[in-house]
Amino acid sequence: MKVGYVAIVGRPNVGKSTILNACIGESLAPVSQVPNTTRHTLLGIYSDDSSQIMFIDTPGFQLHDDLMGQRLRKEAQNSLKLADVILHVRDVSRPLGEEDAAIDKQICHLGVPIIEIYTKMDLRHVMEIPDTAIVVEKGKIPVAQICESIVQHLEEGPLLFDPDDYTNTPVYDRVGEIIRERANLLLKDEIPHALYVHVEDVEVQENQVRILAYIVVERESQKRIVIGKAGALIQQIGTEARHRLLEIYERPVHLFLRVRVEPNWTKNPKTLDAIFGSHA
Repeated sequence: MKVGYVAIVGRPNVGKSTILNACIGESLAPVSQVPNTTRHTLLGIYSDDSSQIMFIDTPGFQLHDDLMGQRLRKEAQNSLKLADVILHVRDVSRPLGEEDAAIDKQICHLGVPIIEIYTKMDLRHVMEIPDTAIVVEKGKIPVAQICESIVQHLEEGPLLFDPDDYTNTPVYDRVGEIIRERANLLLKDEIPHALYVHVEDVEVQENQVRILAYIVVERESQKRIVIGKAGALIQQIGTEARHRLLEIYERPVHLFLRVRVEPNWTKNPKTLDAIFGSHA
């Protein structure tokens, strides 16, 4: 059995989460057009008769030096310590920049195989693409090719997870990411970077699931935006999140969403410790 960890790296919004979801066949990682939709490293598990691949989805590597940027960068760097193989995802719709150079510099010294994946080929900017690279044409992820390329670099070993598992991400984190994904998609560019989701309680019963969660923003004006006119937007966020949560729990989900204000939470080390963990 070929077994190993694969870190998916790249700058923000290049398609890392889309690739992870396609490879494991589940909607695990949040996906939107908003950069830095992924804030945590997420583990997605692919298993077949001859291999088990643990995909680590990482936050988009960035050079912003504010406190949030530092935490996101550290989160991505920590994931590389586990990697047996690296998938470096590049977006060909944009010219290569400083972030790509910083990623190249960081991963080339790790001594592990690097597989390059080029996305958004239909929007291709002038860029030279190596013959050995894997390309993604119009969102069609070549899962078999990706997995075959990875397995060639893995060592024999015992299974690390049950073959039926597709993640080990704690349920509270998964619930929070699903709610944040729906909020990001509906709010578009208005305030996604200034919100996080705190899951207060998840009560799983035989015939239903009850969840209480808070969407946290920095200002009262943002709270009004999230709630929407007559509560329409937060109701829509809750409705769309419930549909995703039904896929996980396979039973009725009662989701109670609230909005609260924590001024300047993106600059508060204690809050960021709670979100990322004090190790980040």
